[in-house]
Amino acid sequence: MDKIFDEGKNQIKRCLRSGVDKEVNEYAERLAKHIRTAFKIETSPASWIRIPLAHLRRLNQGKTTETDFESEIGILKAEFLYAAYQTKEKGLQGLVALINFGVEELLNNQRQVQGIRNLTQFLEAIMAYHYAAQYVE
Repeated sequence: MDKIFDEGKNQIKRCLRSGVDKEVNEYAERLAKHIRTAFKIETSPASWIRIPLAHLRRLNQGKTTETDFESEIGILKAEFLYAAYQTKEKGLQGLVALINFGVEELLNNQRQVQGIRNLTQFLEAIMAYHYAAQYVE
């Protein structure tokens, strides 16, 4: 896997702990540009991540009970794995692996509600930068 995805594990941990700060935001921008240029992926990640991101947003809005949280995260992980299966793009598979790492970290994180909010913002930043890269090139 690419070095940028390996770096992402540390950035995900940082994001879950502290939110999307300047360093995490800069990483999201680099990652989005890398996916667009290195893998020549023009398709927005939003096209295949739509369903799991909607699920993540529902969790973010507190539309689940605390006791259901672990099962909801399990379903979320399955949705991201299915998204990875649907795409044959190597870059997107790396991104999904990174997201799955983030979901696993959510299960181990004591501040799960804030972690969900932070992970949602991180994914939205990647999608926004990926979309914007087509106009900046």
